[in-house]
Amino acid sequence: LSQPAFIWLLAAIFVGTFLALWLQQIALKYANPAVAQTLIATSPLFMLLIYLFKGRRVTRQSVFGTLAAIIGISLFFVQ
Repeated sequence: LSQPAFIWLLAAIFVGTFLALWLQQIALKYANPAVAQTLIATSPLFMLLIYLFKGRRVTRQSVFGTLAAIIGISLFFVQ
């Protein structure tokens, strides 16, 4: 790996394994668990934004997958 790619890899490891899990536990402790879990489940939406920010192409398949995830999350609120 090149040095910039290795730095991105280390940052992803830190954020994905340590920081994200720690913040998830804090959210579940202090917030309404249903709201916290709903926000956690919106990660596919944020991945699209990160792809756009990095200048990568967002495919139709990834948009459909994200919409499916958002629709699945919204089913929690249908009565």
